[in-house]
Amino acid sequence: MKNRIVLISGLLVVLLLACAGPAEGEVVPTPIASKSGLEQTVTVNGITVRLIKATFSSNETHLWLELEHPTCTIEDITPPISLFVPMQLERDIALQGFEDAEVRGERNMADGNIEPIQLSLGPVADSQQLVVVEILRLWARQPNGPAQLVEGPWRFEFTPGKAAIDPLDKEIVVNQSVEHDGIKIDVERIHLSSSKVKVYCEMTLNLSECVGQTGSATFIYPDGTFVGGEGGGWGEFGCGPAGRQKSLVFDFPPLPEGVPTLTLKFGEFSKAEPSPYTAVIPLPDEVRAVDAASLKELLRFPLGDTISLAGAELRVDYVELGPYRGSREEVNVVALKIENANLGEPSVVFLGPGSHPSLSDDVGNTYAATWSGEKHRQSESREIEAVETYLRFVGPLQPGVTELRLTADSIARILKGPWKFEVAIPK
Repeated sequence: MKNRIVLISGLLVVLLLACAGPAEGEVVPTPIASKSGLEQTVTVNGITVRLIKATFSSNETHLWLELEHPTCTIEDITPPISLFVPMQLERDIALQGFEDAEVRGERNMADGNIEPIQLSLGPVADSQQLVVVEILRLWARQPNGPAQLVEGPWRFEFTPGKAAIDPLDKEIVVNQSVEHDGIKIDVERIHLSSSKVKVYCEMTLNLSECVGQTGSATFIYPDGTFVGGEGGGWGEFGCGPAGRQKSLVFDFPPLPEGVPTLTLKFGEFSKAEPSPYTAVIPLPDEVRAVDAASLKELLRFPLGDTISLAGAELRVDYVELGPYRGSREEVNVVALKIENANLGEPSVVFLGPGSHPSLSDDVGNTYAATWSGEKHRQSESREIEAVETYLRFVGPLQPGVTELRLTADSIARILKGPWKFEVAIPK
């Protein structure tokens, strides 16, 4: 058995039958071989789980499953969708016959009372030996009640056979380390299979501040083309004491044929800088005239005001008012989009990782924060060239308000590194 990093990464196993699409940017591996005749169905405590098929490569096993709720359909319930993040071995799932303790998941659109799930596991240890996958517990939602924990197990077992023998099973030992701006990345190894390339690395944050992952890992080929990696398992790693470490795994598509070398690039990252500030946002007459409480749909009003922040100019793009259909229920909101359209020096983002925004107005009302997030635009060379920050607060906007006051306890500064590694690809 090969020596492999043990990592249980965040599992997006959706166990409530609800209507939502796959996450943006998901990459489904190209299978090299599929095991036929695997179909198995197990029903425990009213919940049915079906194993539809499995595909194999030298660095992954991919299982297609269906979860069937006995009564609920997507018409009966509304998200939220309960996830196991991460799915823990021996608590949520038990495995036998796999080389790694790596578990990840993807989901597809629910259809009626059936929820399709894909599990990514480590490669099988021996293609001629029995492998066992036991799902130990699931969450099942009721139409008019909370999600319920349903105990299994739902047990599936099979012998992979020749389908699990991958003609490409190549390990590249890298053992390179780069540190910039208090962020150290050690690339340990790269594994090539017929379905994907896996990069195994360890990150050390020698920073006491919160750090955000604004860019992922990228392969840059000799002809200048590039491809982004998926995964990483950043999770809650960004905040904590200086010296915190985490093992990360990134997935890439198979390498183009005949590529002799590649550059592996990480980043960018954002670092929180404690710097409390308040941005005053005047509201135009068309916004003041709106009775936000009576709106039947979400309306967007362009603003265009600028905010001077730590030497950078940021733009308040728009404000949205009205009902927003969230994962739990419909809520009347006040939402803002703020963009830094020129990440030169200094590269500043409105909201630092781990920051807590608040919103008030000139009348004395306060609006509770419900959600904030960022979208990063990249140039053709995969450099971060703009960051858009979205903030959502519980409304409605109260009558008589002429300006909003947006407060945050930290800004974010973009760290560009570079964190680059030159890797030779053996023939």
